[in-house]
Amino acid sequence: MRLRSYFGAIGALAVVAGCSSHSAPPDGRPVISSTPTPTAYGMVTSPLEPYMLTNEQEQKLLKAQDVLARECLSRYGVAATRPVLPLVGVNKTLRERNRRTFVELEDARRYGYHRSAAFPHDGGPPEETARKPELPAGAEVLLNGWRQQNGATGQTYQGRQVPEHGCRGEAKAKLTRGLSVPEKVKNSDYAGVRGSQSFVAGLRRQAIDQLLGDDRYHEVIKRWSACMKKSGRDYSNPGAAMRDRRWKTAQPSRQEIDTAVADTTCRLKLNYLGIIGALRSAYEQRQVDRNLPVLRAVRTYLDGAVGHADEVLNGRSPG
Repeated sequence: MRLRSYFGAIGALAVVAGCSSHSAPPDGRPVISSTPTPTAYGMVTSPLEPYMLTNEQEQKLLKAQDVLARECLSRYGVAATRPVLPLVGVNKTLRERNRRTFVELEDARRYGYHRSAAFPHDGGPPEETARKPELPAGAEVLLNGWRQQNGATGQTYQGRQVPEHGCRGEAKAKLTRGLSVPEKVKNSDYAGVRGSQSFVAGLRRQAIDQLLGDDRYHEVIKRWSACMKKSGRDYSNPGAAMRDRRWKTAQPSRQEIDTAVADTTCRLKLNYLGIIGALRSAYEQRQVDRNLPVLRAVRTYLDGAVGHADEVLNGRSPG
């Protein structure tokens, strides 16, 4: 399960004051005792969110990993004055993308869907994080390790043995040294921090899959579609409206803006965010209840790694 699947297209919503009652299902589906009434994205926390790295924690780990990787490179005589590893985290990128699955009314009136998830984000990563590291010829194997070089067999750099997983792998290992990885999240492809986050991603994906099979989810989608038809717009779901091929223009057209405004107005009128958020939270809570010991171990492991990153960034050896 890849990490990006943790952040489904539904996005994270947040519970706010002002709840309305919701009827309980007659079968084994989770009971929704109340439905939040958010008016913007990001107002509802998800039950699985505490077991993911925050943007700040993720950034600390990335910066510390880069510091350690450059220290490793320096032992081989490779001086790197700029970052050699990416400093833009997956979690942060996907949270931003999901935030843009809902267009707030003011943005809809000004930009249509041009600031939504259907379009590339205007603000890219800082130049120093987007640029490839400038390394001497042959030094890429030193950074990434000889196992990562598409089958290349060279295991040395200028006559010296290269770490199996390179300076990148050495940095990761130092940040998690002495930490106990929960057995359930260990696997050959995504061990360590990535494996822990991928485990949570899998639980989130299961919750979303269950939500998509819930009649209450499909009912709110149908109501949204009916609301849009009243303004002369025929779409089966919000994603179809957002990704309409007619909007692929340099600037939003009047028609796009009017559609985006109608979309957001319908979502707010129907409490689309609240109903979807309540359902998703209920299904996620089931996953938390079923996997709580492992999730607690994941959180302990991540906190330990972040603590090691703090040490590195403060000039101390991790662990």
